Amino acid sequence: MASSSSSKRKACDLELVSLGRASYASHSAISKLLAHISEHGLPETYDRSAQFRARKDICRKDVNGYGPLVVDRQMAAQKGGYVTGTFQNPLAAFAYHCQHSSQYARIVKNASVEHPPSPGSPWRLIIYQDGVDPSDGLAKNHSRKSTVFYWAFAEFGQQVLAHEEVWLTICVLRSSQTNQLAGTVSCLFQTVLELFFGETHDILRTGVHVTLYNGESLHVFGKASVLLADVPALKECTYCKGHSGTICCPLCLNATLHSAKDAIPLHLLTDEAVSITNFDITAFKELKLDTLRTITRRNNADHAAWQAGRISKVAFEEAETRRGWCWTPANII
Repeated sequence: MASSSSSKRKACDLELVSLGRASYASHSAISKLLAHISEHGLPETYDRSAQFRARKDICRKDVNGYGPLVVDRQMAAQKGGYVTGTFQNPLAAFAYHCQHSSQYARIVKNASVEHPPSPGSPWRLIIYQDGVDPSDGLAKNHSRKSTVFYWAFAEFGQQVLAHEEVWLTICVLRSSQTNQLAGTVSCLFQTVLELFFGETHDILRTGVHVTLYNGESLHVFGKASVLLADVPALKECTYCKGHSGTICCPLCLNATLHSAKDAIPLHLLTDEAVSITNFDITAFKELKLDTLRTITRRNNADHAAWQAGRISKVAFEEAETRRGWCWTPANII
């Protein structure tokens, strides 16, 4: 009997050691899975397709009154029709994480103590945009390259924001699809903002009510505050001309390119213009929102005039370059 028991133990040990070899899983993951199976038994189905369907079923349900965790949105395409994109529902996801994650709920609670949210003191929303390409950098085909948006609150603090786990992913869309949109990334950015500030739920006006992991209630208000991105991404999100425009900085009214192709740089012709290479920050004038709206209205008028045949396409594009902003149907301004 002792020999038989010992043989069974050795066989069991060998089976446990071999787990995770065919498809890697950490020892702690294997331990938790086996403990769960011991307590609840094996589910009826457990292959990858079943797991995928289960995730879709859960994510498409309204779990906390703010709609499904995952939603579809239609965005206008350049050549007519629509492109359908799948997005995280940020308010539903925020409420879900607060209720089911003790660590995330603790971060939100600590932030509320330091910065109590209210309609008059909304939290500052950070939206981070970047391009992600999981394929080989030397490969010719980059079909998996994607445009990704993440978000978090500035009130979490820099130490917390240094950890990627607190940044919720609101959108991952293949670049091939993004380039089909009217306004490309700016159209995607506009859709992302509409998920926070929609007609039904608006995080600035009505806020989002959450139940924390410990059972406490909290009402959080937020406003769009920071767009975190590199220079090309800032240009794509706001649809400004960037370094291809006469006014090359989206924040400045008088920053111009230091050199101009086949022309005299503007800052050498007038004192109203300042070279972007100038180190004196006080020399630059801030681009006020009212001025930017005026620029947008002029671009809209010129685009309508071009479409009606009253001005040429060249004249319209020169006006865009001179003002430093492009026309787009998905204009966040």
